[in-house]
Amino acid sequence: MKRLFIFLLLFSTIFLCNCGFLKTEVREIEDEITLTIKDEFIPYLGYDEEEIPNYVFTFPGKLNIALHTTGPNEIVLTNNDDFIVSEIIGNLLKYYEENGIISYRSMSITKKSETISPENLTNKLKSIDMNSIQEHIKTAQKALSLVSELTAKGGSTASNVVPKVPRPINQFFED
Repeated sequence: MKRLFIFLLLFSTIFLCNCGFLKTEVREIEDEITLTIKDEFIPYLGYDEEEIPNYVFTFPGKLNIALHTTGPNEIVLTNNDDFIVSEIIGNLLKYYEENGIISYRSMSITKKSETISPENLTNKLKSIDMNSIQEHIKTAQKALSLVSELTAKGGSTASNVVPKVPRPINQFFED
């Protein structure tokens, strides 16, 4: 048990420390990142090369991006100061909002409180259509009767049962 503990401790110190192979390889980009569609994808898009826009993301200073990403046409910002990246992306979203590229919609619920007076209550009761309520009740009753028929414990009714005729075992398969 002691050997296992020492082995696990040695394993964790060697392989889980900052040994270099766990680091993300980065490249430093200054002032702008150009996002384009790779040439191998252009024939599948149905556009001419001149019609496909390139997007240039400009920012002040330097940012680090990962050399290896999970898919094509991706840029992963890594090993940067989070406050600086947040400010750059905030400025980008502000630019988009000012130019009408994106818009924000906030969803809020306002609760409306209402005092119910006897007059309001009688007006609401008068506005109820009793014919539609009766139709809905009849529909619900039909549905419940159908469900109760289908789930009756007594089995199916006599009109649906085929009478069983006892046959000898040698005639079971019409031999």
